This record gives sequence, structure tokens and C-alpha cells, in this order.
Amino acid sequence: LASVFAQTYQNWECIVIDDGSIHKASEVLKNFSDPRFRYIELQKNVGRGGVRQRGLEEAKGKYLCMVDSDDWITSNKLEPQVKLLEQRPDLALVSCSMAIVGSNHELLGVRHFTEAKDLEVRGALVGVCALPIPHAPSMIRMVVAKCFSYDRSLRIAEDFDFLLKILLKYPFGITRDVGYCYTEVTTLNWWKVIKSNFATIRVLRKYSVTYPVSSIVQSFKTLG
Repeated sequence: LASVFAQTYQNWECIVIDDGSIHKASEVLKNFSDPRFRYIELQKNVGRGGVRQRGLEEAKGKYLCMVDSDDWITSNKLEPQVKLLEQRPDLALVSCSMAIVGSNHELLGVRHFTEAKDLEVRGALVGVCALPIPHAPSMIRMVVAKCFSYDRSLRIAEDFDFLLKILLKYPFGITRDVGYCYTEVTTLNWWKVIKSNFATIRVLRKYSVTYPVSSIVQSFKTLG
């Protein structure tokens, strides 16, 4: 929340959703006397698909970003992405690079998704595949995001499912700017990888009719 509060771009609303946690986010929000933070407390845990969909339904802005509770964004993440989407109305979203951080917030590496020095524009995907960009650092045009929904039944890989729907229909942009800090190392384990792979295959099965070849190929790739 502090990383959102520190943004150089000021015209934002942050919807904080407490997914039935033991440690109430409302206590954390007491540190921010700012009406741009809006708090929603769910009485029971509905999982990542359900909570992301609730956030999408509540959002009223022109663009959509998400920040998971164990991650944060750089102070200049929003401003350049808003500028690019204003300049390029043909793009459904823009994404950027991610810093990978450890348990003590130390930098372990940077994950880039383009070699271009400036904005790289790509057309819609022609079949299902490993996504060329991640969900986390993306800023999505709200009018596009509202045309789709997060699968409430998915507790993992719901972001892959949602982003794939968009990228199969719309062009998108990528920059090398580092805008998102992802705590992958401390949250990743073999059990999570296995669950993620099976959830991804479940998503790919949705495309067995429209993209029969690529969905089968990508399912085998996911199984490794």
C-alpha cells in the first residue's frame, strides 16, 4: 500500500480487498488517511479468482492494475503506463519488467519480456501458448478488462486465464522499465508449481475446440 501511496501519478483509486484473512487489512489502512484507498472486507475466503473478480467489478477507473499483498510497485510505475495507453488507444494493455526480490526485499534479478529499448507492440496471439508477458505488472484498459472476467473457481492460474482471454483478441505493448517487484522466491515451492501446472492445463482445456492443436501442445509443455 505504501508503494501505491508513493506513486508519481496521483489520480488513482486503490481498492483493498481483505479475502477473509485473520490479520485484518483495516488495521494496516489506519496508517493511510487517504480517501483514495477503499476497503472491502470479505467475510470468508473466496480465493484468488473470486477476489480479483470482485476488484474488477468494484473498479471505476479508466485503467486497471493489481498489486498482490506480498509484492509492491516502483514509484513511477503508473505514470508511464498511463501515458503510453493515452498515446496508443489501439493497445489493450501495456506491461513492463519485473524485479525479483527475496525475503529481505533484496534484489535477486530482473525479468525482462522484450529486447526493445522503447515500446514494443505485438499483435493478438494466434493460439494458446505460454504468455509473452505476466499479469502482475500489466496495466489494462478498463473498457477491455470489463469485457472479461476472472474464473472464480480458480485459486491459482486465474491471472493466466484472464490475461490469455485478452491477448487472444487484442494487441498489447511491452517496455523494459522495471515497475513491479515480485517476491517469487520466498513463495515458490514444488507443491505450488504442481498445483499451478494442473490449473494451467485446466485453463487450456477451455480452448480444446477453438485452438485444438496449440492447446494440446501447450498442455504437454506445461507437464514438462
